[in-house]
Amino acid sequence: GDKTTEEALNGPIAAPGAYQVQLKVGEQTLTQAFEIKPDPRVQATTQDLQAQFDLWMKIRDRLSETHRAVKQLRNARAQVEEWEKRAAAAGNARAPEIAASAKAIKDSLTQIEEALVQTKAKSARSALPSKLNLRLAVLVDAVASADAAPTQQTTKVFDDLSARIEAQLSRLKQVMEKD
Repeated sequence: GDKTTEEALNGPIAAPGAYQVQLKVGEQTLTQAFEIKPDPRVQATTQDLQAQFDLWMKIRDRLSETHRAVKQLRNARAQVEEWEKRAAAAGNARAPEIAASAKAIKDSLTQIEEALVQTKAKSARSALPSKLNLRLAVLVDAVASADAAPTQQTTKVFDDLSARIEAQLSRLKQVMEKD
C-alpha cells in the first residue's frame, strides 16, 4: 500500500557465477545447474559485481524490514483502537484512562510511521517530502546505474539511512514491549 515505492523497487541482479535451480513437486525434486557469465563488454570484475549485488541485497532486506515494521505498527494501532472502542462501548469506568493511554500509543506509532514512510502520498509523484523507505529505495538506482562496485558515497548513504531506520525500529520495539 505504499504509493511512494511501488514503482521504484526492482530486484537485485545476480553476479556472474555458478548457480542451481530446484523445482520440488510432491516428493520429486528436479535440479539444474547453470552459470551466469559476465558480459564481455563490461570491465567490472566478478568481485565488483558481487559487491554491487551484496549492497543491493542489503537495501532490499532493509526495505523489507522497514515495510514489515510499518505493517506491524499499523496492526498494533488497529488493536489499540479496537480496545479503546470496546472500553467506551462497555461503559467501562476506566474508559477515559484507556483512551488517554491509547492516544499516547497511537501518537508514538504515528511518529514512527511518518519517519519511515510517506503516509499522505496519493501517488509516487506526490511523495514529497520523501521518507526513509523511499530514500533507501531510490538508492537502488545509484547501485544499479553501472556495472561496477558501489561507490564509497553510496555505501555511506546506505549506512546512514540504515542507521536512521534502525533508530525508528528500536523506537517501535520499545513501544511494542513497554507501551
